[in-house]
Amino acid sequence: MTSEVVARLILRPPADTGDAFVREAQRRLIDLGFRVEQVDPGGVSFTADQIRFEEVFHTRLIGREATILPVGQRDLKRGHFEASEPINMPVELADVATAVVLPLPPQLFP
Repeated sequence: MTSEVVARLILRPPADTGDAFVREAQRRLIDLGFRVEQVDPGGVSFTADQIRFEEVFHTRLIGREATILPVGQRDLKRGHFEASEPINMPVELADVATAVVLPLPPQLFP
C-alpha cells in the first residue's frame, strides 16, 4: 500500500459567500505541505505523505484494505487509511475548518 494519504478538509461556513474563504483554506493547506486536489464551497480534498499527515494532525494512521468489488476468490481490494487516534485540527486551520475526514473506498457491485 502506498503511504499517500487522501483526506478532505471540511470548511466552516464563511461569514461571506465569496470564494476568498475557500482560497484561504487552500493556501493554508499548501503552506503546511499538502497537495490540494479539489476545491469546492464545502471543503478541500488534499493528499500528503503519511508521515506529514501524522505530524500536522497529531494522529497515527493505520493502513487498511477494503474489498471494493467481490468477485469470488479474486476480490478487488483497495487500500485506505484509518486514524487510530483522534485527528486534531492544527491552529493554522482551526478558524477555517471544522474537521478532517479520511474517505473510505467505494463498494462496487458486479
